[in-house]
Amino acid sequence: MFGKRKGQKTKIGKPSKTKEDVPQAERLMRLDFEMMLRGNVIDRPEGKVRQIGVTVDGSTKVVTSGDLINRETYKALIQVGAIQPNTAKGRPEEKPEG
Repeated sequence: MFGKRKGQKTKIGKPSKTKEDVPQAERLMRLDFEMMLRGNVIDRPEGKVRQIGVTVDGSTKVVTSGDLINRETYKALIQVGAIQPNTAKGRPEEKPEG
């Protein structure tokens, strides 16, 4: 029922994408609790997390500390003042446009 269909071949030997293969806009970065300046602090069994809602390209996303976010979400968080531009480790400082 949940297995491979008859005649369906598996993709073996396909090389995985490396960091150089992925365009800069598609790279993901981890959002740490310490990076976030705004948002609600929530106590969870594994520790405290911070959450904030941000609108990116017309859709609202709930971003939680520890999440992997893309470049567009990162820029939106900078625009609303939820994170500082230079807080990502090893990332160049982003200046908000406008």
